[in-house]
Amino acid sequence: MKLLSYSAATVDDWAALGEAQFKKLSLSTRDRELVIMLTTSKFNSVYEWTHHLPLSLKAGVTKQQQLALEASGKEPNYFVDGNCDSMAKLSAKDLARNSEKAQSMLFRFRAQQAADLGIIDISRTRRPKAIQTVDTIPMCERWRGQVVKEISRKVTRIHEPSLSDYQIRDLNDEINKLMREKWGWEMQIRNLGGPNYMRGSNRVYDDEGREIPGGGKGYKYYGRARELPGVKEMIDAAVRRAKGPEEEESASGRGGDIATRKVDANYFGYGLDEEDGTLLAYEKQKEKEAVEHFRRQGDDDTEDGWQSLPGDAGDGVEWRLPTLDEVQEELVDRRRRRLLDKIS
Repeated sequence: MKLLSYSAATVDDWAALGEAQFKKLSLSTRDRELVIMLTTSKFNSVYEWTHHLPLSLKAGVTKQQQLALEASGKEPNYFVDGNCDSMAKLSAKDLARNSEKAQSMLFRFRAQQAADLGIIDISRTRRPKAIQTVDTIPMCERWRGQVVKEISRKVTRIHEPSLSDYQIRDLNDEINKLMREKWGWEMQIRNLGGPNYMRGSNRVYDDEGREIPGGGKGYKYYGRARELPGVKEMIDAAVRRAKGPEEEESASGRGGDIATRKVDANYFGYGLDEEDGTLLAYEKQKEKEAVEHFRRQGDDDTEDGWQSLPGDAGDGVEWRLPTLDEVQEELVDRRRRRLLDKIS
C-alpha cells in the first residue's frame, strides 16, 4: 500500500495540509478498503494517519458529524463505526469477490452461452462430485484428464525425502481417493459408449513380472508410503502368501539363495583352470567316453515301430524325395486297404 511508505512527519497532521495537498497522494480504492479493514477499534485506529483523513475520503461521514466531533475535543476518527458499515457504502464492483461475481446475471448469461457453444473452461469450473450427472463423453474425458494430472503431481511429490511420515500418509490417502474418482470417470465413459480405459489398468505385477491376483483392488501404497513402519512387512507377507511354499522351495533349488552362499569367481567360470590345460583334458576324456558308449549301443536302442531313414543306417543310400505320382499311388493303396478292412 502506498500510504504505508510515507514517514510519520509527512502524515503527522494531514488536516493542516488541506484536501488539495492530500489529493496528490492518490489514495486508491484498494487502499481505502485496507484502511477500513484494518481500523478495528471504535475510536482508536491501528494507524494514526487514519484519524486525519480529509473529507474527500470519508465514507458516510457528514460535515455536521465532523464539526460535532471537533467541538467535543476528541481526536476525530471518521471510522467510528466498529462494524465497518462504511465498507458497504463503497462500490460493490470494487469489493465483490469471485464467488459473488459468479452469481451476477451477466456472468451466468456468459456461462450459459459458453455451455451452449461447448466452450467450457475446465480450469475455472469445479469438478462435479456426482459423476453420473455428466452425460457427454468429451466432458468425462476432460475431467478424467484433470484427475490424472493431480494423481501424477501427488505421486511425484510423495517421493520427496523431506516429507514426514504424517505427510506421506496424507498424500497416500489423497492419491487413493483420486484413484477411486478416476475409476468412476472411466466407468461413466464406458457406460456412455466411449473407450474402455479400465482394460488392463488394474493389473499389478510383482518383481518377476507375474500378475498378482487381486492386486489391483483395495488400498494401495505409493512411493515412500511403502517404506512406512509396518507397511513394508505387510507387503512382504502378502507377496509370500501369493507365491506359496512350493514356489519358494523351487526358487531356492534354482539357486535363489546363491547370494547367501560363500562362492568365489571359480564357481561362475572365471577360474584359471583353462590356462593350465586341466579342464580341456578333462573335457576331451569325457567326450571320448561318450562316443565309445554310443558306438557300443549300436541299433539296440531303436524303439519299436520306428524305422531308420535311408542313409542314416550307414548303407550308403541317399535320401530321395518321392514324386507326385508315387505319393498319389500310396494314398490310393492306403484307402483301398482301409475299405477292405471295413468290408471284412
